[in-house]
Amino acid sequence: MPKTRFPMSTKKILLVLLVIVLCYFSVKMGFDKLASTIEMNAMVKTFDGNSSELDSTIILPALDSPLVKGKNNIWCSTFQLAWNELRDNVIQAPIIIADSQEICDTLNNAMQSKKDISAESYFVAAGKVSDGIIPTIESGMAKQFPSVKLPELDAADEMIAYSYLETYIKFKKPFRENEDALMFTDSAGVITPVSSFGVWDGFQRKYKPICKQVEVLYCESNKNLDLTEFALDLCKFTKPYQIVIAVTEPKESLAETYKTLQKKIRDIKSDPKRQFSTKFSTVDVLEVPDMFWKIDHHFTELEGKALLNPGFNGLPVSQALQSINFRLDRTGVILESSALLAVQAIPRYFICDKPFLIYLKKRDAEEPFFMMWVDNAELLRQFD
Repeated sequence: MPKTRFPMSTKKILLVLLVIVLCYFSVKMGFDKLASTIEMNAMVKTFDGNSSELDSTIILPALDSPLVKGKNNIWCSTFQLAWNELRDNVIQAPIIIADSQEICDTLNNAMQSKKDISAESYFVAAGKVSDGIIPTIESGMAKQFPSVKLPELDAADEMIAYSYLETYIKFKKPFRENEDALMFTDSAGVITPVSSFGVWDGFQRKYKPICKQVEVLYCESNKNLDLTEFALDLCKFTKPYQIVIAVTEPKESLAETYKTLQKKIRDIKSDPKRQFSTKFSTVDVLEVPDMFWKIDHHFTELEGKALLNPGFNGLPVSQALQSINFRLDRTGVILESSALLAVQAIPRYFICDKPFLIYLKKRDAEEPFFMMWVDNAELLRQFD
């Protein structure tokens, strides 16, 4: 198909100017937030820049996008929110972009929406510049997220869709910081020493509250009782969101991986014989790699291409940009009788030392709003 030429007089369309998610795992207010901010500012990001500078990480436009093997695959619903707002409230029809049928179909048919996120966590708006969308975005963001600096919104654009998401999730009890390196082995067999957090020696009184906050959603073991797959809710007390990490087999997409994992979780909950395994014991061990990164990404597969919708035909997508700022770090059977008999449970090792999945989801929602398949150590904090 020949490339569409745009006359110089044609106004451009800014499909998605900027969508940002801030997922700092810290507290939401008061002294704890200040302390967390100071600690975070003292940390060096594993990466801060454009996705084009990364060799082993990609940003996916949709949860149903094909999973790219051998790479970290990251998705956040902010791009989907902006797309939905433009589709439903401005174009009022499925969005059609030249030479981008597959990605448009995926985004138009996606299940993820605003209902997956609490209203106080996000802002989204879309409209025509001539109808005053710029002051709408400026006033809306100033009211809901006054400390956030907006990017420059170009009055020469025809339409703008803007989405912003910010959430702070605090573990009830901070996990232990691992003083030793976690040896992370990626899908290619490359071993990297990374920093990590978790819990071990949970039988000690001071660590028991940490063990109690961890919920085992699903696990499978081999004949030697070694864990082969597992999924954990890192803190069952967090509301309204939950943080889940899982070592599992990836499927064709993040969406398919998520759906398969949810079925395994449902199956184990409905099986009385397996429900005992969902308790995180004080003899169990958990280790999760730290992450702290910021990535700016241009969806070049959409930029520069023309809308084909009636009434908008020929308007080019000037920018399709997403920015994600993400941080994950630390913030545990005995039988008794009158004649003391102690039988220690066999410890299970929930160690994320190989590719794993992490997702954020509202507890009463069907769909997640952030998901990452961690294939390699490119975005993990290396051990110092």
